[in-house]
Amino acid sequence: MIIRYNQFEGSIPGEFGNLSNLQYLDLALGTLRGSITKELDKLKRLTTAYLYLNSFSGKIPYEIGNISSLVYLDPSDNHLSG
Repeated sequence: MIIRYNQFEGSIPGEFGNLSNLQYLDLALGTLRGSITKELDKLKRLTTAYLYLNSFSGKIPYEIGNISSLVYLDPSDNHLSG
C-alpha cells in the first residue's frame, strides 16, 4: 500500500493491523503524527515499511520487532526517542 506524500492528519489508525495480507507499507513524506501504533505487529506478512519524514513521536513499539517477515523499516526524520 503506497500512501506517500499524504496529507492525512493524526496517527496511523490501529485498524491498519487488520490488513493481515499487507506486505508493503509506504506512509513516507506525510503529515502523520502521534505514536506509531503497536497494532502493526499484527501484519505478519509485512516485509517493508517506510514511515520516514512524518511527525511521529515517542518510541517505536517493541511489538514491531515480532514481525519475523519485516526486512526493512525506515522511521527516519521523525521525532522518535529511545
